[in-house]
Amino acid sequence: MARRHAVFVDNRYWVLLDEIQTSDPQTAELRFHTYCKVRELAPRHWVFEQGEAAMDVVTSQSGVSGTIEFPSGWTKPVSVLSLKVAPASEQAVITVLEARARQAAPLGEVRTEQAANDLTVIVGADRIMFHRDANGWRVGQARIGK
Repeated sequence: MARRHAVFVDNRYWVLLDEIQTSDPQTAELRFHTYCKVRELAPRHWVFEQGEAAMDVVTSQSGVSGTIEFPSGWTKPVSVLSLKVAPASEQAVITVLEARARQAAPLGEVRTEQAANDLTVIVGADRIMFHRDANGWRVGQARIGK
């Protein structure tokens, strides 16, 4: 089973929660394809750049590794950001995406806090909360800390 939850927070950035369950431990992989230039800005923080536009792709999870690939066979050159998570039967992978002007400050630190059935994503002063029940993860609430 795989399900993606997407939350657009305060008209500024997206929080993605990819929920994956398998019968045996599996490596989860998220792939972001683009015609833009891709570079790693900091550990677990990549930026896609094209002209005067940029998009930050950030994960807070220490078990996520990222590589930038350049596959052949496309009609024009493409870059792929591949994010892989260590094998497990149950995954809740958090990715934060923020589009911005290239010269604007990049997205700051992203952290997660998890207890049993609650997961909180912290972006700056904002807190986005998810709760897990018998049907999986659900968006709880977002607290915007302006």
